[in-house]
Parts: sequence; structure tokens; C-alpha cells
Amino acid sequence: MVPYLQPQERPTDARGWQKLGDELNALGARLRKDGMRLAYHNHDFEMKKYQGKTGYEWLVDATRPDNLALEIDAAWVSRGGQDPVRLIKRYSDRLFALHAKDNAGIGVRDDELNFAPVGEGLMAWDEIVATAQEEARPLYIVEHDLPKDPASIIKASKLNLQRELQNERRERKLE
Repeated sequence: MVPYLQPQERPTDARGWQKLGDELNALGARLRKDGMRLAYHNHDFEMKKYQGKTGYEWLVDATRPDNLALEIDAAWVSRGGQDPVRLIKRYSDRLFALHAKDNAGIGVRDDELNFAPVGEGLMAWDEIVATAQEEARPLYIVEHDLPKDPASIIKASKLNLQRELQNERRERKLE
């Protein structure tokens, strides 16, 4: 897993993101020969646009699906000004995990980096879960970057996420 890029490691233009994608593609191909799979976890800084595409898109589009899997962090995608549903649809062939946390508004949970349990913030988790289930059926990873009470965050996120998954299943049966 490529979990994070330090500021000094981050590309600053489209070519840099594409070059990083080329490097990860080669690394992923080597790892695959050894029976492993490389994956990438995003934050908000990859969502900056260069020549009409985000850094994330330049990076991912430079790789083959069998060489780079994706662990999309929906909250960071949203904080970067992009739509997690769009990225889930676009990269469903390589989405293996979805980080499930929510964004709180300014002034709400400021001491927790404005993150909230799934379903208790600003994001449209009904749409995110429905799309993820329809497109990829990923592993859901409940996460929070700076929880004051980790147990309560995990419990609330788990319950809310389970509710969304049950709602999505019910809606599929009705179709």
C-alpha cells in the first residue's frame, strides 16, 4: 500500500503525476510476479487539477488495473473538491477498498480535523454506498484520522455503514 506522499515527494504538474504512475505501474508489475498486489490510498492533494485532470487521474491512468489497485478515501476525495461517486465509477475495475469516514462542517468537530462518523456529516453515503456496491463491492474500512473517542467513532460508523448497506440491498430487491 502506498499510504501517503510527503509534501516534498508530491508531483507538481501533470507530467510528474504521470511519471509517478509509470513508476508505480512498474513496481506493481514486479510485485505481481511475486504474488503480491500494489495499491494506492489517496488524500486531498491528489485532487488538484492539472490540464483538466486531477493528479490522481494522471497517476492512475498511467497504470494498468492489474498493477495498481485503489483504496479510495471518499472523505479526502470530497475535501479535495472532487466527487467520490465519479471516481468509484471511473475506477471500479481496480477499487478493492473504500475508506469510510465522513466530513463535518467548519466549526463541527474542529478538534477531530472536522471528520465525523459515516452518515453523521456532509457526505451522501447513500449514493456512495449504492455506487460502490453496484460497481465494485469493495472492502469497507471504517476510518477516522483524529478521533477523540475511537470506540464510539468505530461503533457509530459501523452501524451507519451497515444501515446503508442494508438499504442498498433492499433497493436492489425492489428493482
